[in-house]
Amino acid sequence: TAGDDLALCVYDATGLVTSATIPGNGTCGTQPCWRATTSTFNYKRRDGAPEGIVAMQLKEGLVPGKARIVLKAKGEQLLVPPLGDLTSPVTVQLRTATGACFEAVYSAPFRKHDARALQDKAD
Repeated sequence: TAGDDLALCVYDATGLVTSATIPGNGTCGTQPCWRATTSTFNYKRRDGAPEGIVAMQLKEGLVPGKARIVLKAKGEQLLVPPLGDLTSPVTVQLRTATGACFEAVYSAPFRKHDARALQDKAD
């Protein structure tokens, strides 16, 4: 909850589509942006500063393949082309300053894919 910044990178078949930084510490209003529970780390920042990330949950996976990262972003700070233009496969990476990288690949057909949203489960 007071660690390094995280970098979110999104690629499609044509290359890097967008990236954003999630601050590793700080306060959001009067509360810390990050909160820890026994099995998750939760980030919440209603204004989306600095780059449009409003919420993220990092959930541990004690069994391989069961870890989960859920991220919600919106607003003008988020620099993303229309999501309907993304070309499969879509790769999402979350990188730490220490070099750890978490990656998921999403191949068509997607569960939901239009100009405003891309929802799917990783391959």
